Amino acid sequence: RSLSYRDLFREVNALTVILKKYAIAKNDRVALIMHNSLSWIEAFLACTQIGAIIIPINPGLEQKEIYSLLSHCEPKIIFTDEKNAPRIQAIANESALKALVLDCENIRKQKEQINTDAIGEEKNKNTDVACIIYTSGTTASPKGVQLTHENLLANIISLQKLHFILPEDRIICLLPLYHAYPLMASFLLPLLTGASISLSPSLDQKDILHCIQQTDVTILVGVPRLFGLLKERIKKGIHQLSFSRQRLLAAILEISLWLRRGFNINCAPFILAEVHKQFGPKFRCLISGGAKLDEEVARQFYTWGFTLLEGYGLTETSPAISFNTPAKCKIGSAGLPIPDVSVQIHQPDESGCGEIVVKGKNVTIGYYKDQALTTQRIKNSWFFTGDIGRLDRHGFL
Repeated sequence: RSLSYRDLFREVNALTVILKKYAIAKNDRVALIMHNSLSWIEAFLACTQIGAIIIPINPGLEQKEIYSLLSHCEPKIIFTDEKNAPRIQAIANESALKALVLDCENIRKQKEQINTDAIGEEKNKNTDVACIIYTSGTTASPKGVQLTHENLLANIISLQKLHFILPEDRIICLLPLYHAYPLMASFLLPLLTGASISLSPSLDQKDILHCIQQTDVTILVGVPRLFGLLKERIKKGIHQLSFSRQRLLAAILEISLWLRRGFNINCAPFILAEVHKQFGPKFRCLISGGAKLDEEVARQFYTWGFTLLEGYGLTETSPAISFNTPAKCKIGSAGLPIPDVSVQIHQPDESGCGEIVVKGKNVTIGYYKDQALTTQRIKNSWFFTGDIGRLDRHGFL
């Protein structure tokens, strides 16, 4: 199924009307417990249009964990999908909450009958909370990170200043949107940049590659584990060649690597044409985040002619802090701090390593119902990440 921006706008407006019938109003907290889908995206945007606060929750959590989060955030209603409906409905009943299945036939029929020409929308203030995302983050137990509309928009604007994701791009959405990293990189940033989003039917490598080929994906946003698996898949294919052909290929790739490093001439896509063909003719790069990328994986992809870019961030920073771009990239680093985000190393040791602290409009206003932790982590507008790092002489983190 393919939707234009106009189609999506109408769908969101229709869902907004339906949610208002369920008495969802500005500042109401709404739990979103469902897998990635068009319904997930529409629900997020409809709640934003109403001014409600979205609380995305992993549907794969244990029942007691979901109970704990619902008890802490006290939502007015739970949104779910048909796949998770039986389990979530039982949890909702136990918690004395109403659960609404957004991708059911009843909701689809209601949306078709709604005139979406004149839908009023709440005027959200910069300081209004847009979502609360639960994360272990800098502490052992999950905490609700409050992100305002300003936090999210500030991060989008900073990333747009890198001029990296463009309107003609198509990003494949693989990672679960209840995490801040894919919420930003696979959904909000592409959408507000005018790019396209492709939703893969599963995380199976064959499904991913098929989706990339069929929808002309240009950018894959993933995590180190995914790239480690892709690396092994490509290596397995190379190892099926005869020993002499493997030796010849290695020698040619060494020359290709020298040309790429010295003259920015990338011959590897022609040398490994069959490998690159699997990613489609328009594919241009891979983005890694969520954890430290193994340098060996990064170097191997670079040798094979791919552009694999690593970034760093936390839920509390909406989430991006630093990023490697094709023009300014250092393998083994988390990149340069993105525009309008300040990064310092607090109390560095002799080698320059210390706690990474961050300042910018992307920094959370604090943890939900936990002022003590908020005070501990945010001091004079600086967010103390709890991560150890250093800045090299070129500014790379």
